[in-house]
Amino acid sequence: MESDDDKTRTHVVLTKGTMVSHYRSFQMVVASIVLLACALHADDSIPDSTLPSFSHLAEQPQASCDDTGRFSYCLSGLAAIGSEEVNTGFGFGMAGFFNGFLPLVPRAGFDLFISSLDVEGLPDAEFIMFSPALGLMLRKRSGKLRPYIGAGINLHFNHLILDEPADVSISGYDSTTRARQIDLGWGIAPHLRLGLIIPVGGRLGLLIEGRLMSVSHSADIDYRDCLTGDEWKGTVDYSMPSAWFSVGIIRDP
Repeated sequence: MESDDDKTRTHVVLTKGTMVSHYRSFQMVVASIVLLACALHADDSIPDSTLPSFSHLAEQPQASCDDTGRFSYCLSGLAAIGSEEVNTGFGFGMAGFFNGFLPLVPRAGFDLFISSLDVEGLPDAEFIMFSPALGLMLRKRSGKLRPYIGAGINLHFNHLILDEPADVSISGYDSTTRARQIDLGWGIAPHLRLGLIIPVGGRLGLLIEGRLMSVSHSADIDYRDCLTGDEWKGTVDYSMPSAWFSVGIIRDP
């Protein structure tokens, strides 16, 4: 019986402790509700004009979700009107733009141009140019038509592909003269750009661009006379195409 009484007392003590804990929790809940009701009543009594506006805080997360970044990307095809020494050719280009300083837009990209060489004293050959470029543009922020103008520099790396690179006949020399090596070299040229971006839907736009630049190069040639074995060096000057046109697609944020 004593053990049963002990169990009963223990049970009663636990029950009382639980009731006390529930009672205190109930008091806290009631107090919280009263405080909340007072706060709401106080807010209702204050004119809206005196309340701070938090609308910009609510709109900020939405703006960050819609923001896709400050970079634009472009892929375009290009054509260049030939010079006296380099024939009309075609290629493609890629470029990236940073829009953090609008309306000023820094630009970086490269072009790959393929044509053929037509220089007196040199054999006919495929002419390939790889040209990284840096520039700065001034462009319109928005609208159905977004014209821009820009300037920058191009770095040219030129290369020839010959059928017989080590043994090519040279026009204007006798049959024993050969060009053993032709080094077209590289160079830097300033350029001017004038273009237009036409939004076509979503974040895509049609890019139309014209570019002007003027640059001349010298090709270093190693000659060899196959009959006598004599070797000598020479140079041939040539000009790069000056008018370039591009049409492509740009992704604008």
